[in-house]
Amino acid sequence: MVLRNSTTQRDVTHLSDAQSANDQDRATLVAATACEVKVKEIIQDRVPLSGKAMARMILSRRSNLPELLDEVLLATLGVTLKKANVNLFQAVSALSTQRNAIVHGGRRNTKATQSPLPAQVGSSLFEWLEQLPKRE
Repeated sequence: MVLRNSTTQRDVTHLSDAQSANDQDRATLVAATACEVKVKEIIQDRVPLSGKAMARMILSRRSNLPELLDEVLLATLGVTLKKANVNLFQAVSALSTQRNAIVHGGRRNTKATQSPLPAQVGSSLFEWLEQLPKRE
């Protein structure tokens, strides 16, 4: 599933741009969920065979998106978004912060750093993840 070409992308874009009822909250939830699923898929697909059991165990216990893109990616694939692309990491972290505020608090965190549109963040992250090589 590639966010920029999928139904999820269209849903996120529509929810972000809806004229009659701006639905940024749902766009944020859908984009953050898609990003979490995608990073887990990439890790499972690209981790070497010798690390698959460990990766499954880690992924079953971790779902914090910034953590997945930093510590978990580093442990499983030897790369971290935080160091490879700090601006994208910050945008994804802002998306995750808003997702958590909506899910756990019922509304956006107006004091948190605002990220670009959720669809843009998701598309950029998907592109970055797709270029990661498979480890042997």
